[in-house]
Amino acid sequence: MSIPPVPARRPWIVGAFTERPLTKLVALVLALVVWVVVRSEETTDVVLTVPMVLSLEESMEMAFPVPDSVQVVVTGRLRELLKLRTSSPVVRRRFDDAAPRRVRVSLRPEDVEFPVGVQAAAREVRTAEAPR
Repeated sequence: MSIPPVPARRPWIVGAFTERPLTKLVALVLALVVWVVVRSEETTDVVLTVPMVLSLEESMEMAFPVPDSVQVVVTGRLRELLKLRTSSPVVRRRFDDAAPRRVRVSLRPEDVEFPVGVQAAAREVRTAEAPR
C-alpha cells in the first residue's frame, strides 16, 4: 500500500495576494470610498488669493495704489472648500462720503464675501506680500 502524495502548498503570502482577487478588489474600492467621504468632512485651512474690490463714491479717490488681490486664510470642510475652485470669494470694502478724508484700510475677515451655498469662514486677511 502506498501513501498518496500530498499536494504542494503555496506559501501563505502568495495566497494572500492571489486567492479571491475580486473580493479583495471590492474591499479595496470600498475602503477608498469610505476614506474619501471621511476626508471630505474634516475641517481644514487653505490660503486663497482672492480679488479685492474697493467701492468708492464718485467724489473720492485713492491716494495710493490698491492691490488687485489679497490672501485669505479660509476654514471649512474640504468638500465646501472645493466649491471655491469654481467660484472664488471676494474681499469687498465700501467707502462713502461719510468716511474721513484720509483713512487707513485694514481688512478684516468680515470683509470676505463667499459665494452663495458655500459654508466656510475667513480666519485672516493679509496682503500678498505679507510673510506667512
